Amino acid sequence: MRTEIENAIAALKKGGLILYPTDTVWGIGCDATHPNTIERVDDLKKRPSLSHFLFRPFYRFWQQHPIRLGILDGKEGFILAYINAFVVFKRYVNL
Repeated sequence: MRTEIENAIAALKKGGLILYPTDTVWGIGCDATHPNTIERVDDLKKRPSLSHFLFRPFYRFWQQHPIRLGILDGKEGFILAYINAFVVFKRYVNL
């Protein structure tokens, strides 16, 4: 057990990432003061970027309304496409 702890400390000092068990899931640990480690954790977790917030909802609206002929449904089709795009936006905000 002592060697695992020493190995984890050495990895953290070098700017590496460690995995550690919690009560229900595995955690990812890093030294937050080391440059670029936070970005490595974000890359590992595949968190959404700014483009997901800006372009995905618009793409979903465009796909739902004009391309799938939601435009023929009139106001109801527009409302459904808008709600669908908003749900995509909320999904990325909650990540």
